[in-house]
Amino acid sequence: MNQRFFYCPKCGGALRYRYRGDRERLNCSDCDYIMYENPVVGVAVIVFSRDGRILLGRRSGSYRGLWCIPCGYVEYDEDVYEAGLHGAFQFSQPGVAYRGDLVPGGSSGRRIESVL
Repeated sequence: MNQRFFYCPKCGGALRYRYRGDRERLNCSDCDYIMYENPVVGVAVIVFSRDGRILLGRRSGSYRGLWCIPCGYVEYDEDVYEAGLHGAFQFSQPGVAYRGDLVPGGSSGRRIESVL
């Protein structure tokens, strides 16, 4: 991937690609800020167990401690379906297998209301 951003929006330090988590991301060499490329599109999935339970996880960051379904941003070069599966795997235990349909949804543009 060609680098499109070169300076940190927080401190002005140099941005370099480094492995953060499971992929290369732009990272500030001075303040360690991660510059997510185009984190505008989000994804959320609803995972049901065979007995009808829904997979939930506790949030971190600004919503620390609140429960939610698996969700996150779609990376610049990532497919929305891959991002949904990636989010589900991050919330679940190792060894959990997912089967079934992925149904695309949309958002009404409001902060809370969504349409699936």
